[in-house]
Amino acid sequence: MGKEFSPEEKATIVMEGLKKEVTIKELCGKYGVSKTQYYRWKKRFIEGGKKELQDHRKNSNNLKIRNHYLQKLIYKLQLIISILKEKYNKEELHKIKNVLAKHGLTKREINRHLGK
Repeated sequence: MGKEFSPEEKATIVMEGLKKEVTIKELCGKYGVSKTQYYRWKKRFIEGGKKELQDHRKNSNNLKIRNHYLQKLIYKLQLIISILKEKYNKEELHKIKNVLAKHGLTKREINRHLGK
């Protein structure tokens, strides 16, 4: 993955391209971006200025939502593990461990959560 550009840097590159003092190919080579990326930035810039050039994938609200979802998932998985430990005897847990191992979990991971 290449360099990440700030909205200001993206705007500068787009405006430089709009001046047409150099070809887009030369401009992209100078900054190490693809022509496709340049035209994507240009379209966003024309449609909404610098604000549209921000990387929406890193929206802090999205990260908070994702973090909350993952915390709930961890809690549910811990609850399932606790129920398995209480409900099943060692022989039955051994069978469950074998199934988990067949699905790619290492013995270390399995033993860490279900015990030896």
